[in-house]
Amino acid sequence: MRELLVSHDATIDSDGLGPLAEIAFWSRATAELDATCEQLNRLGVARAMAVLDAAGSSYHAPFQVLAARVSARGVEAASNVKFMGLLREPCEALAQANPTELPAILPELLSRIRVIWSISKFYNTEERLTALLRKLSSEIISRGCASLSVDSILGGDVEGSLTALAAAITCGEEWKAIYRRTVAAIARTPGCRPWAFDEATIFAQADAFVQRCRDLTEVCRGQQQFQRKSAKSGGAPGPLPVFGGSSSGVIASEMGRIQAAFETALAKVASVEYDILDVRSSGWHHDFEVLRDGMRDLDQLLINAWNMAFDGVATTDEYLDLTQSYVALAKRDAVHDHATKVKSRDLRLIMLVKRTGCCYVPWFHTRFLDFHLFSLLLSTRVIFLCCGFGFFS
Repeated sequence: MRELLVSHDATIDSDGLGPLAEIAFWSRATAELDATCEQLNRLGVARAMAVLDAAGSSYHAPFQVLAARVSARGVEAASNVKFMGLLREPCEALAQANPTELPAILPELLSRIRVIWSISKFYNTEERLTALLRKLSSEIISRGCASLSVDSILGGDVEGSLTALAAAITCGEEWKAIYRRTVAAIARTPGCRPWAFDEATIFAQADAFVQRCRDLTEVCRGQQQFQRKSAKSGGAPGPLPVFGGSSSGVIASEMGRIQAAFETALAKVASVEYDILDVRSSGWHHDFEVLRDGMRDLDQLLINAWNMAFDGVATTDEYLDLTQSYVALAKRDAVHDHATKVKSRDLRLIMLVKRTGCCYVPWFHTRFLDFHLFSLLLSTRVIFLCCGFGFFS
């Protein structure tokens, strides 16, 4: 009986399981405790206890205490299994849903948990509810992991992986938002005990999983940026852009070196022995930080290569085409920010030139133009500098 009670307590506190495991536990506990109580109520046991009592045995009182505890736990388990039955249907749907479907299931599930919190005699404790809500977080993580493939993330369908990662991130964020809305609704309900549970306990692993998905999103963006992977490339590195000018070979070679450096760093991450999706794998933090630092260095090298490409442009049409290619290929934040600045700084001027055939720029504004763009436009004799009383071409 003592072992039964100890295993009962240990199972309640077990972590990493979903809510269906909690329901199954109470069903199993009810059956085991009912069977034990039935044995305790047999005539033979009662006679044996009477003999021990008459003999003044030291075993009589402890046995009576254990028997009373088993009986009380049996009553508790029977009550809990009844209330857990309210959760079975939505929990079964939860266990089969994908991350995009989960947010629609959670409000009804939390509403049923509110019923348990309000009227259950034994399950309405902060400890029990916190453990149950933590199991919901575990189930959400499990469904997110089921929708992801590490092989696809690190070397396969990058665009499909980005979609799946975005869905998992949204689901994790929605789970916390739905929980907070439920807490607020309970606080507004007269006579209802508030949910003052520790959010860190409930969401620690769910938040860690959302962050892991964000990290992996950055890994996918790195493959798009440095390997030019896309749906068209079928998971393989995409072709390099076509560069003109005398430096085209140097630029292509530099981008090839950047790609090779990224592939070496990515291979180290792909070769780790732990499960990358397991938020309990602490080694990821170091390995990803190394990869992230490397990608930041490659960002600057890539920006320098693109600047070199713009230096070799000979016509405004080439400049415009190259700007559009740069913006389309810019995936990581630093590179995208640089491409956006290039586009916003130069594109309006070039389009004006293409539309009107000339552009008037006050001489004191020329210092705000990119030097190479200004030289390019000046060489085509389409910029006229305005200096007070006259124009100079």
